[in-house]
Amino acid sequence: MAGVSAVIVTYNNKELVLKQIDRLLKTDRENFHIIVVDNASSDGTAEAIESRWGENPRLSLVRQEENRGGAGGFRRGVEEALKGPFDYFWLLDDDAVPREDALDELLKAAEEIPGPWGALGSLVAQEEQPELVTETGGGILWLRGKLTAHNQNSLIKDVSPEPFIVGHAAAASLLTRRDVVENLGFFEDIFIHFDDVEWCYRIGRAGYPVYSVPRSIVHHPFKKGAAPGWIRYYDARNILLVYRRNRPWLMAVPFLRFRLMALVFFLRGERQTAHYILRGQRDYFKGKLRLRSEL
Repeated sequence: MAGVSAVIVTYNNKELVLKQIDRLLKTDRENFHIIVVDNASSDGTAEAIESRWGENPRLSLVRQEENRGGAGGFRRGVEEALKGPFDYFWLLDDDAVPREDALDELLKAAEEIPGPWGALGSLVAQEEQPELVTETGGGILWLRGKLTAHNQNSLIKDVSPEPFIVGHAAAASLLTRRDVVENLGFFEDIFIHFDDVEWCYRIGRAGYPVYSVPRSIVHHPFKKGAAPGWIRYYDARNILLVYRRNRPWLMAVPFLRFRLMALVFFLRGERQTAHYILRGQRDYFKGKLRLRSEL
C-alpha cells in the first residue's frame, strides 16, 4: 500500500489543530503519518501536542523558530516528509474538516487518472453551509489579474463527480507525489497567498497537470468581508511572481490593478492598506520578502 504523509501547518490555532490531529489519527491506513508544523505559536500549541501525543509514532511535530506563514510551513513539512518512506504528500489546513473518505477519494483518483499528474485537489465546501461549494480548483483571468473559482456557490450535488483539469487547486486539501516534488521543487517561501497557485502552474508547465477531484470533500470556514489590510502586501507582491513566470508580457495587468486598488483605499481613508500594496510591489521588484512581523 502506498505510503501517505499528511502535512499540516498551524499558527495559534491550538484547539482546531488538536481536533484535526484527533481526526487523522483515526485513519486506519497503513504507512500513514502526520507531520504538524507549528509556526512559532504563542498559545501553547506545540506543548499541547507534545503532551498528548509526544510518544505517538504516527505523528511528528516540527517547531519553527519564527512564523513563516503557510508557504514556509508547508515547505518545511514536505522537507520532513521527504525523509520518510512516503509516496504521497497530503497538504491539509488546520481548520479544514475532511470527510471520512476525502483521502481515499484522492488516492482512488491518483490510480484512475490516465497519464502523469502533479496535484489533486479536493472540493472545498463551506463549513457554515456544508452543501455549498467554495471552489473545485480555479484559474486566472490573465487579462484582468484576478483568480477564478470553479463551481463557486454551487451545491455539491450539482457538481459532476469526475476529476477535471484546473489551473490550480487550494492547499486546504491537496495531494501530490514524491517524484513531482523531487523533480520540480515545492512552494516558494512567500509567506501566504499565491504559493499554491504559483506551484500548480509551475508543475503544469512541466507536464504534470493539476486536477480537481470533486468526490473528495473538505469543509472549510468561509471568510466573509474584507481581508485584513496587511494581507494585501502578499497579494500585491506574490501575484507579480505568478505573472512573471507564466505571462511576463502581461505583468502590467496586475501591477496596474493593484496600483488602482491602492488609490481606492487611499481615497477611502485606508492609507495603511494602500501602503501595504505599494510596499508589496516595491519589495517584489527588489527581490525582498517581509514576514508578517516585519510589516
